[in-house]
Amino acid sequence: MSAKTLADVAISFLENPSQVEDRGRAISLLIEYFGSETRLADLNADSLNDFLCRWCIERSRHSETDAAGRRVDSSRALIQAIPKTVLELLDFASRQVDPATASASREAVEYARINLPRSLEVSRLLAEAVSRDESGTEFRDFLTTFEAGGQSEYDVDDPSDSVVDDQPAALEGFFRVKKIEGTLVEMEEVIGEELVGLVFFPADVAALLQPEDVLELELIADGENWSIIACGFAYPSAAFLRS
Repeated sequence: MSAKTLADVAISFLENPSQVEDRGRAISLLIEYFGSETRLADLNADSLNDFLCRWCIERSRHSETDAAGRRVDSSRALIQAIPKTVLELLDFASRQVDPATASASREAVEYARINLPRSLEVSRLLAEAVSRDESGTEFRDFLTTFEAGGQSEYDVDDPSDSVVDDQPAALEGFFRVKKIEGTLVEMEEVIGEELVGLVFFPADVAALLQPEDVLELELIADGENWSIIACGFAYPSAAFLRS
């Protein structure tokens, strides 16, 4: 197994032609996550799952500034370029990595290549649906509550609002998709793996969901079911692999 570092291999790799756009930026993000001194052999399935299916999705919130000073969200194209770039890198360095490790790594990257765009689209559509909800709860309220420690109309930290008739009136956290029935989705908490029941989703979002997807949500009781009042990112299942 080679002791060559990721940075060493990346230099030679980028000198070769490629059809993948944003390849240089994709390699920069790979090195930012793993570190330049990481051995190429350490790009295994587990670490690549975390990089591609969690870190890259959370990184997609960042936008850039173009030559005219306008903010441009280029995350979609870049996210799609990252798995393709990693696959090319693994092929380029195939002689320097144990074949079994390389095979498992390729499977992880192929999974991400298919599921990253879908997860980003779920995140986008759900955030848009929440922001235009006629209940008056805007997506920015979620950012205040979750990122700045502020209070919102449905803040689950307020004990007077959190329990009704011995049942929680609001929940927040990471929830795993168990079953999809039209626009009703059965979900369970990732921590504790307890079923929370059926959650209403917009039809376009529900159509993209797959069992075992994980979403960061804030929910309020809606009769016997739950409604979404705030959301974070959606992740493919590999981001939260069961131990």
